[in-house]
Amino acid sequence: MMIAGALAEMVIGGAAVVAVLGVTVIGGAAVVAVLGVMVIGGAAVVAVLGVMVIGGAAAARAVLAGAAAVAATGDRRGPSATISTTRGRLPPRPNRASGRVVSSMRMEFLRSDLSDISVYKPGPPLSELSRRFGFDLDSLVEVATNENPYQPLEEVREVMARAVLGVNRYPDINAPELGAALAGHLGVGVENLWCGAGSSELIRLIALAVGGPGREAVFGWPSFAMYPLCTRFAMMTPVTVPLTAGHGLDPDGILSAIGPDTVLVYVCNPNNPSGTYLASGDVLRLIEEVPERVLVVMDEAYHEYATASDYRGTVAEAAERPNLVTLRTFSKIYGMAAMRVGYAVGSPETLRQLRKVQSPFTVSSVGQAGATEALRHQDRIAERVAENARERDRIQRGLVDLEIPRIESQGNYIYFTVGLDSQQTAESFLRHGVRLRAYPGDWARVTVGTPEENDRFLAAAAEIGR
Repeated sequence: MMIAGALAEMVIGGAAVVAVLGVTVIGGAAVVAVLGVMVIGGAAVVAVLGVMVIGGAAAARAVLAGAAAVAATGDRRGPSATISTTRGRLPPRPNRASGRVVSSMRMEFLRSDLSDISVYKPGPPLSELSRRFGFDLDSLVEVATNENPYQPLEEVREVMARAVLGVNRYPDINAPELGAALAGHLGVGVENLWCGAGSSELIRLIALAVGGPGREAVFGWPSFAMYPLCTRFAMMTPVTVPLTAGHGLDPDGILSAIGPDTVLVYVCNPNNPSGTYLASGDVLRLIEEVPERVLVVMDEAYHEYATASDYRGTVAEAAERPNLVTLRTFSKIYGMAAMRVGYAVGSPETLRQLRKVQSPFTVSSVGQAGATEALRHQDRIAERVAENARERDRIQRGLVDLEIPRIESQGNYIYFTVGLDSQQTAESFLRHGVRLRAYPGDWARVTVGTPEENDRFLAAAAEIGR
């Protein structure tokens, strides 16, 4: 058996040099692999990729002669061949130490407009933080991410445990049982509902559905971190409107920021991280005055926690208005953050258009089953809302007693400052075994936890705020 291999193709003096990669002659049959046909200066450079010639050397010569004939016609492609070029780039060079191929080319296939966005970093492992700041890992108070400190209701856990038995099957993309339960709970039609993997997924999908170069999205700032990110993912320009002096959303500022290229407005109500809210009258005025060509997304992830008498959600309006979508989630008051179940309320035609960019099967069957069961226990959910309000008010009174500035909140979190850089604030609380969220500047956010966790936070605040 003879195996011939070649590493280069070249044309010298107008003559054709044929480089054959892997020509194997076995028992008089020639197997010729053709890589492509190229004509340079009238000479044919022939390489072979997958042509099998059986019948001896004469047949092999016939194949090469045919390739030369193709070259002579001036047709570089031939009837069915394809051309592969490197466009002047060097091939990857082997790593002599490991045998792996190492590429020196720049990753030009990536979008340059996203180069300044960092990959989400959750922070160092808790074990590392425990060693660095000297707290007991087992007694750490986790009040950084606005999670419900309590597990889902027992009935919900049982339903989800049973649903796990069916995870070898894809979930129903229409979520019919959850849709029916939500429609009954909210007083809207099933056609007014769209479920997603948390309201965060829906925020991103809406941006993708309406976005594109030259378009803008407007939102207050600081607010939910996904607004600017999703805006950029969708190739739009983010337009931020500063919060008021009291850290509230500015509806007049939002309206003034809407320009001819604006297609999307995000409104987080209650706002995260400040905990402030827009009263019902301000919300309705904002919705009415936004041009019909602009889609308003009311993000009501913390809707259930709001207890102010002049706060009201926008589900009823969203079901009727083509340019309004209201988002809610099961991650917060229902304690199902890891299940990733959220939903949108809107007009049927608006939702039909928006969901074109959603992949199928994004809401798990376990999440659908748990969310459906959770809706059946509104009396128990009301108890959790009441406890959150009591503990939220207790923390706020405690901070007032300590003369630590804070913003009155309608969420399950409180925005405050001890006068230090927020990163220093976060590290100071970690030394007391309390993990909270730092924001740029000197403001931080603490989630309302269990009564015991809130005691630990207030004790730490008394030490740090001295």
